[in-house]
Amino acid sequence: MSRLVKALLVIACAIIITAALLCAAVMVLFAQWVP
Repeated sequence: MSRLVKALLVIACAIIITAALLCAAVMVLFAQWVP
């Protein structure tokens, strides 16, 4: 059970980090496109 919880926490953290990186990349792209 704890292994499953740990795996879910790791997956959730990976998804959150990936989403944050994607948001940062989109913001940088918008900053470059908009003068």
